[in-house]
Amino acid sequence: FNYRDQIPGVNGPDGKPLAKNPFQDIRVRKALSLAVDRQRIADRIMAGTAVPASQPQPPGGHAFDTSLKPDPYDPDRAKALLAEAGYKDGFSVMVTAPDARWGNDKAITEAVVQMLNRIGIKAELDIVPNAVYPTKAQKGETPFFLGAWGTPSGDGGNFLTHGIHSFDEVAKLGAANWGRYSNKAVDDLIDKSNIEADPAKREGLVRDAWRTATNDMANIWILWVANTWASKAELTVEPRIDAFTMGTTIAKK
Repeated sequence: FNYRDQIPGVNGPDGKPLAKNPFQDIRVRKALSLAVDRQRIADRIMAGTAVPASQPQPPGGHAFDTSLKPDPYDPDRAKALLAEAGYKDGFSVMVTAPDARWGNDKAITEAVVQMLNRIGIKAELDIVPNAVYPTKAQKGETPFFLGAWGTPSGDGGNFLTHGIHSFDEVAKLGAANWGRYSNKAVDDLIDKSNIEADPAKREGLVRDAWRTATNDMANIWILWVANTWASKAELTVEPRIDAFTMGTTIAKK
């Protein structure tokens, strides 16, 4: 979500810009999350190479929180939340994705657009060349956009520091927080985790930060994507969770 006070590409049913950014209301953010059928995207678009996500870290990952579950597909509740937030007749929004930056990025975003339309949000697909996509998102020129993140180290606090913490250019925090999400409670947990030397205590702080941000609907987590390799029949490839392909992982059968 783009959390700035004034954002482009979001208009009321009358076609005029809204006086207030609807994404600043947690009910709207929750409604959009409930409108997304994660399992259908995983099964049909990703052909079983992804599973619905409840948080950025996958099961077994550092600071994974077993209490968090993927939001269910519930368009009726989504419509009720929109009405409660004052958007009974919905609004229009541009949903932006890069052009072939991530696997099936356009197809995933097309599906989300269709699902939002089913709850009364007039969503339109906006495909941007990958070369300029990060710049447009960083400048706040995209109201609702697709993102992805991978952490080769596996550390659960990586994306917290770069993508969730309030943007602070001087302190080098939130550099990838393109939507400018900001939550002091989350920031405090991240700051504490970044100076905590005890591994167990740090993992607890990271887990608390993710739980707080997820319950606040900081973003809509959609999928955990599997790493996939293809090889000649006479070769074997040992999969790596960091998605790197190393010569040492390839061997003849």
